[in-house]
Parts: sequence; C-alpha cells; structure tokens
Amino acid sequence: MKTVCIALQELAEGLGIRAVARIHGVEPDTVLDWLKKAGRHCRMLSEYMMQELNVTQVQMDELWTFVRKKERMLKEWEKLHSE
Repeated sequence: MKTVCIALQELAEGLGIRAVARIHGVEPDTVLDWLKKAGRHCRMLSEYMMQELNVTQVQMDELWTFVRKKERMLKEWEKLHSE
C-alpha cells in the first residue's frame, strides 16, 4: 500500500507512468491499474461528499487551460470572458 501511495504522489508531481514503473520495479500496466483504482476512489468520494451543496460563488484561482496546438496558457476566466 505504501508503494502505491508513493507512486501516486510521483504521478501527481509529474513523473510519467513508465518512470514510476521503473522506480518501483513494476510494469507500466500495474501503475495504470493503481491510477485507475485511485481515480475510481476519488470519483466515489467526490460523489458522496459533493451532495446538496448550496453554493452562491465559485472561486477559480490558478485554473489553467491549454488551448489548441500552440499550448498557449490562459487563465480560465480569460477563456470564459472571451466568448
């Protein structure tokens, strides 16, 4: 379990799936399985926690989006306000 948590932290920090697999001596498919299980767990937790919320404002600080092939980065609010 500790290995899986460390591997997920490494992925979150930007390491690739193959790099994480090499570090831990496992196949890339194993790392993908860990990532998929963690994703399912996150989805279930979010669905459970994010119910019946009465939200009047949403703050979107530091939200970035890649746009087209130029990969020009725009803040999400800039993108939304350009339409």
